[in-house]
Amino acid sequence: MAITGNTSLNRDRGSRWITGMLRLGFRLGGRVSPHTASQAALWLFTKPYRSPILPKEDALLAMARCYDLGHKNGTLAVMEWGEGPVILCVHGWSSRGLRFSPLIEVFADAGYRVVTFDAPAHGRSSGSHIDLMDYVDALMQVAGKVGPLHGIVAHSFGATATLLALEKGLTAEKAVFFSALNGLRGPLDYLAERLQMAPEVLQAVKGIFETKFNRSIESLEAVRIVPKLTTPPLLVFHDRDDPLLPYHNALDLTGVWKNSQLIGTLGTSHHSILDDPAAIRMTLSFFRTTKHQELA
Repeated sequence: MAITGNTSLNRDRGSRWITGMLRLGFRLGGRVSPHTASQAALWLFTKPYRSPILPKEDALLAMARCYDLGHKNGTLAVMEWGEGPVILCVHGWSSRGLRFSPLIEVFADAGYRVVTFDAPAHGRSSGSHIDLMDYVDALMQVAGKVGPLHGIVAHSFGATATLLALEKGLTAEKAVFFSALNGLRGPLDYLAERLQMAPEVLQAVKGIFETKFNRSIESLEAVRIVPKLTTPPLLVFHDRDDPLLPYHNALDLTGVWKNSQLIGTLGTSHHSILDDPAAIRMTLSFFRTTKHQELA
């Protein structure tokens, strides 16, 4: 959903040319056939880039207990390491479960059963398109299979899916969010601006999502949802100079989430924050603390 280093809209000169052509197409389509343009936008908004497994992740995958879990959109690739209390890792848009590999190794060695999965249309799971609620359904299904959850770790778009899963009844003793996205409105507006979509095309796409989800786009925002929930203790890591999701996203989230703590980082970026050794150590410490010690 969000334009990141993993999407096809800003990867190289050829992709920038494609982006230019998309802009031209949406400008013309918005005038000639808004319906066709809105369908094309919907296709684009639900089409993630399937990022490949990196060579350094192959060894970790070889050590995993891998299995497929049936899902309404096909099969989900699930991976587990270690034994002990369950930590579930939820990846971002156009990412994959193995993106948590630095954390997985540390947590498995520390006595946790670490579980991650590839969302539909991501990684080794089936499918070609996915929307937010499809992701939430997949997350709920995996959690139901491997729970109860001692903790949940989510990155970017995965944080929004986790928040909505909590709204639907998912339980976890603790949660950690990295570079959290707080809803759909921001990325939809951002993509529409990047691709120079006519306002009526964007509104049509939002209307399609709202009809499918049976709720408004605004109702999906964290500031609307969190105050209504009984939330677990939350630790948030967010780079102060994150170019994709500005730091105010983290401030807004922790402002409404009781028993939360924000760690502002510098120089870790939106993606490499997952590789930061200090953040991984603090996450492990957070999951190890007792209720009386947490967020002291």
